[in-house]
Amino acid sequence: MHMKRLNKEVEQFFNDHYKEHEELKAEIEKWVSKTDKELTNLNQKSSSFEKDFENRFERVNQWLGKKQVELERKFNE
Repeated sequence: MHMKRLNKEVEQFFNDHYKEHEELKAEIEKWVSKTDKELTNLNQKSSSFEKDFENRFERVNQWLGKKQVELERKFNE
């Protein structure tokens, strides 16, 4: 009688534990998937930001180069 009850309780414990494990595993997989998508999105945004920054820096560099040439002409006159 007690053995039967013990077996039932052990079985119930493992079933509950397995269910909780599967639920946690599903939550973790969902979180990992979401995180992967967000990291991919962040990578794309950072790449876009880097290109935009380089383009703006190049335009500023060109503008400064033109101003330098103009100033050199003024001083050489």
